[in-house]
Amino acid sequence: MKIQRHGSRMAGVVVAGALSLALPALATAGDGGHGKHHAHAAKGTKHSTKPKSKNTSNRGPRGYTGAKGATGATGATGAAGAAGATGAPGAAGPGALKGSLFLEAKEEHDSVHPVLTSGPLQLGLSCDTTPTPNKDFAHLFRSAPTAGTAVSLFGQYTVFSSAFSNNEFESVEANEGNNSEYFVITAQAPGGTLEVINVEYGVQAKEETVSDPAGTRPVGCWAEVSAV
Repeated sequence: MKIQRHGSRMAGVVVAGALSLALPALATAGDGGHGKHHAHAAKGTKHSTKPKSKNTSNRGPRGYTGAKGATGATGATGAAGAAGATGAPGAAGPGALKGSLFLEAKEEHDSVHPVLTSGPLQLGLSCDTTPTPNKDFAHLFRSAPTAGTAVSLFGQYTVFSSAFSNNEFESVEANEGNNSEYFVITAQAPGGTLEVINVEYGVQAKEETVSDPAGTRPVGCWAEVSAV
């Protein structure tokens, strides 16, 4: 009888052990794979117990900005740029020649030839021969392109009310030799710049030979105008 109780206890143990081995398989087959999912979830939620490393450094706080350094040496000079456009001509300086002309005496009623073609007062010259041998005339003409031009000449100051051209105001005559005149004219157009000019003109009625140095004075008329 004792042997049978022992045998039945062992049989119960065997049966119980067999049931415990079969239960996980039954649970796996019965939950449609949920058991496997739970196993994975349990594995995924596992936390690492490894301590994180700390970012430690021995670097101290940022220092103050230092003083500005010395200026460096000057660099090499660059290449020259292209030349600019030519500016407008400046006013003539003192003594600068503004106009010059020489005319041969060829006809009795010569036309007017321009000598000074800019400024408030402009000048022209003609050179006339005469039926008398070795007798010629030089005639000087003036023109004012702007009304109201003021002119000072030979101690007289005149304001012209209208513009005019080729008005004869001076002439010289030469017999057997030469004759010339020299004077200063000031002129100013309304709102314009005052101009002062030297004028010299003359006539050579007979050719002359000169020496030291050698040369010739031809028959004709001349005029020269320069800035003062």
